[in-house]
Amino acid sequence: MSIREKFIHYIITLSSHRLGNDKTTLSSEFSLQKNALRQRWHALLGIEKFLVGTCLALGILVCVQFIWIIVLSCQLYAISEQTHIQQTRIAQLEQSVKKHNNLLYSASNAMDDIEKKWHDLHFRVLENTWKINK
Repeated sequence: MSIREKFIHYIITLSSHRLGNDKTTLSSEFSLQKNALRQRWHALLGIEKFLVGTCLALGILVCVQFIWIIVLSCQLYAISEQTHIQQTRIAQLEQSVKKHNNLLYSASNAMDDIEKKWHDLHFRVLENTWKINK
């Protein structure tokens, strides 16, 4: 069964009643239903055709909006995942910054201690030099 035949069979099975007898083939039943639909369409008034067209356009618009909402939802999910990853990275960087700040603070204290000891040592050297010169 080809795709066209499957499509025709599906349309005919959706129909609540058949236009031909039980011995008509699927393709002839499809043709009969298509012709009946054309006749009904041509029998409609202008305002009725306009209403049908408007309903079809609104249906298409609803489908497009539904697809658009699904696309936006997928993008929102991806962005939220990226945000979570970025927040994790930021937290790791903040921890790294704290660690480096602590190391810099310790190094600064060590440098201050060394500088004090150097000044004390330098003062003693100057004091001893002054005592020798006297």
